[in-house]
Amino acid sequence: MFIKTQKETAKKIINEDQQDLNKRIDELRNGLNEKVNALRKLEGKSDLKGFDLKSLSRNEIEALKDILPKVV
Repeated sequence: MFIKTQKETAKKIINEDQQDLNKRIDELRNGLNEKVNALRKLEGKSDLKGFDLKSLSRNEIEALKDILPKVV
């Protein structure tokens, strides 16, 4: 369904939705590590080494892109 709305209102809605999606993605990523470790314990295996590392946030990735020179 399409709704006619002001350009700025549409941009605001899209940005809010994107922020919500990014938050949900981060929550799922963080929860995945715990679930994998719980599964491995149930299987009688040890935790994965290095699997508890945290991924960079979108803000951190953007900051790195700004700081590091462009690779062609």
